[in-house]
Amino acid sequence: MHPLAQHALPGLDARRLRQLEAAGLSHLEDLVRVGADELMAVTEFDAKTCRALVRLAEGALGRDASVIPLQNQGGNNSRLGRGLNAARRIEKTHAVLRKVSSILPVAPVKRRWQKSLRRLRKQLVRCEERLTTLQQSLLAEGVSAAGDAHLREILEDVERRIEHQLERRMCRRLLRDLTRTVREGRKNLGV
Repeated sequence: MHPLAQHALPGLDARRLRQLEAAGLSHLEDLVRVGADELMAVTEFDAKTCRALVRLAEGALGRDASVIPLQNQGGNNSRLGRGLNAARRIEKTHAVLRKVSSILPVAPVKRRWQKSLRRLRKQLVRCEERLTTLQQSLLAEGVSAAGDAHLREILEDVERRIEHQLERRMCRRLLRDLTRTVREGRKNLGV
């Protein structure tokens, strides 16, 4: 249960909080359960305020659900610590991929680059998704020493290859090479 007094919702001042508690609504779950119509009847707030309070309560509950729970399994702290460090390394790889995205032209410079540019963007999105999924898994479950070393090798190889390719002049061949590098890195991360 999430008490309203501990969650600062915009528009919920002390007076409104007292009115809600007098109506028997003291938790975020209560606001979501009763809905905007019943809340308006019980508290005499206007319809706009009631809809906003219910929507904010739903959002606050949804935020809590997206937090990755830390699983403490006895002597597993070193595994979780390695997972945290690996997640940080993944964030560095995210930065390299964002750098690639930022240097890409919005529209193809030449018409024949269009297909290569589209493929590269598609691979960048897929790789970002794979990295995000992997990062969440590492934060929740940790990683073994061997898995950490393997992941480090893959990430360093991908980063090094991309950085090397970014030193080249923008051309269609560069777009194809970057696409291949990102695709191979994504597949290697799917182990």
